[in-house]
Amino acid sequence: MNFFKLLLLLVLLGGGLIFLLLYILITFLRKRDLKIDYSNKQIRFFIQNINGIDYLIIPYLFWQNGKLNAIRDLFSDHFEYNGICYKIELLYTNQSHLQQVGDLLPHNFYRDCKSVIKRIDSQSTNYGNINNTYINGNNNQLSIQQSQYLDIGTEIEKFIQKNENLLSASDKDTLESFLYQLSKGSPQKSNAQKAIDVLSKFLPFSTAIINMIKALAF
Repeated sequence: MNFFKLLLLLVLLGGGLIFLLLYILITFLRKRDLKIDYSNKQIRFFIQNINGIDYLIIPYLFWQNGKLNAIRDLFSDHFEYNGICYKIELLYTNQSHLQQVGDLLPHNFYRDCKSVIKRIDSQSTNYGNINNTYINGNNNQLSIQQSQYLDIGTEIEKFIQKNENLLSASDKDTLESFLYQLSKGSPQKSNAQKAIDVLSKFLPFSTAIINMIKALAF
């Protein structure tokens, strides 16, 4: 056997071994995910308005069949957020992922559940199907609104640190003012818009943070 045939054989064997290892790993992750009780886990979701239409977007990893089943159960008909009840028109799964702040893995690892949602009248101030939302799996239960404030505040702090040399003094003050309001749980719509105006100067790198702010209900 000459050198080139031997090299080709080694490449084929190596590629087959890598494929087998990846298959075993993904199978393990899928089986493990099916055993997770998502009733006590945080399920991140985003509400985004696109051309006047509200969309519910729920990201998950492609091997998370257990999480996908939980999403179908919890978001099958309607949900409440900030005291507003939303009707879910039709939940589509396996949609292309809309990159979000907080994504830990590359874009291709994620899929999205996506649905058009419409507001309906509700007198309830509870969180309906999503009232068991916990942050990082601990027993310190937070409202989804508080969780959003915390997530946005963390990302703005990172943004300021990363772009401190590029921000003008007035722009930095604007972001820090909005950051202070978030920390107190009382952000104002006017300050949110000012923060968006500053962040818009750094598009497309600030797109995810802007979308998070726009998803807030005032």
